[in-house]
Amino acid sequence: MNLINYAAPLISFLSEQDEYNRQMDMAKLRQNMMNDLYQRQMDNATTAFNRSYYRNYLDNANSRNMLKRVREELGEQIKAARNRAVATGATGEAVAAVQKYNNRTLDNVVGSLAAAEEANKENVASLYDAQRQQLDNMMTTSTMKYFEDASALSKAMNDSRQQLLMGFGSQYMKRLEDFLRRQSGNDAWPEQSNDGGDYFSDENYMMS
Repeated sequence: MNLINYAAPLISFLSEQDEYNRQMDMAKLRQNMMNDLYQRQMDNATTAFNRSYYRNYLDNANSRNMLKRVREELGEQIKAARNRAVATGATGEAVAAVQKYNNRTLDNVVGSLAAAEEANKENVASLYDAQRQQLDNMMTTSTMKYFEDASALSKAMNDSRQQLLMGFGSQYMKRLEDFLRRQSGNDAWPEQSNDGGDYFSDENYMMS
């Protein structure tokens, strides 16, 4: 058979192979982009968790403002108690009683802030777990889709090759196969297995 008789099916075949390779490159690109997105969002979620979970409950704006207002109010109460003691000639016990009450009030406020912070930690941890689960699910779905697409493209490439060879007849298969290997130089061509069959190398379809 003259080589010119191979022209039309060869052109069609190589065009198909180029398209399959293009689709495989796009699948790899999408998966790499998903890997980057996953890592960025996971890093952001972890940073937000650490900042909220491990903060000092007295070292935030709401707690500082509340403690400032309480201390100011208690300060006014002790000042008023001292003025009354001076005006009425009362003993220092009355002032001491007010001071003791103020200290207990301040302790209660601090305790309430600590309890609120513990509840906040539980919410922060729960939110973090939910975010991680969502990201893991997203990544699992994307990875499964990638390998499904890679497998389908690998099969399509192999089927296309087999159809081309069968179309020329068995007497020309070996000669044509040698020609295609020399002309293509494509790493996606199947390698020869020990039993005489063809297979695609795994490294051609691994993520970069």
